[in-house]
Amino acid sequence: MGYIPSHLVAFLRFDALRSTPHLILQAIASLGRAVDKGGALPNPTRVILAGHALIALTAAALADAGKLDEMSAAELLERTRRALVTGNPDDDQVLSILASADELVRYNLEKIHAAYQEVGAKRLSIDFPSLTDSVTTPPDWAPRYIDLVEKFRANPAVARHMLQTTELAVFEALVGGTAHQAQAFDHLFTEEHRYMLNVARRCIQDIAGVAIADALTPALDLDFSRGSPSRGDRDVETEQR
Repeated sequence: MGYIPSHLVAFLRFDALRSTPHLILQAIASLGRAVDKGGALPNPTRVILAGHALIALTAAALADAGKLDEMSAAELLERTRRALVTGNPDDDQVLSILASADELVRYNLEKIHAAYQEVGAKRLSIDFPSLTDSVTTPPDWAPRYIDLVEKFRANPAVARHMLQTTELAVFEALVGGTAHQAQAFDHLFTEEHRYMLNVARRCIQDIAGVAIADALTPALDLDFSRGSPSRGDRDVETEQR
């Protein structure tokens, strides 16, 4: 699979859990582009790569979910978009430079038009490409990712299990293992866990494409009725009151 960079696979397998969310998202998007260019992946390679991408996405969303205690979802979306464009959610210097460059181009274009009009030439309306728009257009899947983050934050009792649930669902069940069926793991397989897994799978589809997401779809057919539904923290607080 020479069309899939080895360093990208290594990042998703080993380094993603220690990385920052926007770098994880960029890596997942890069995987999707590589697969689109190279063609269909055979199994089990496709399942394994999709599983690593899903675990990496879950880790990123869990990390960002913790930030919603300090900022709103709208602020997190803006920071995520900025990070995906510039590589740093706190640095808007690149955007300022591009905006200044656009202003300089407009100024010089107006001077050229004015010079032609002075000699009697008719002014032509010409649209020039904006550097800011060309470079800083964020991916349209960013809101879907924030939706996943918000769902994790709204149900921490389930979200805290999702890395383990995903690990068992993909790297045990989908590759033919049986360890996921152990009674000790029943609490990781409820309908709420299935719902969260599906939300993450849909997010993967938006980021990396259908080919990667479809490899994860069979995980939704596992038995998620084994454990009782996890109860959210808000439900417990309501009863205590």
